[in-house]
Amino acid sequence: MQALAKHGLTISDAKNEIFGLVAGDYYKGPSRILIQTVRVTYGNLRRMLTEYNST
Repeated sequence: MQALAKHGLTISDAKNEIFGLVAGDYYKGPSRILIQTVRVTYGNLRRMLTEYNST
């Protein structure tokens, strides 16, 4: 309650904000395509470094 009061908010204000959230307000995170691209790129980089270090 003290943290809310520091910002001039009440419990009612906080409840209204939370209950007013909709699906579009949430961050979904990276897409599966991006995750797969990073994995492939990381794997290729690791392979190249391993080959370079073995020569």
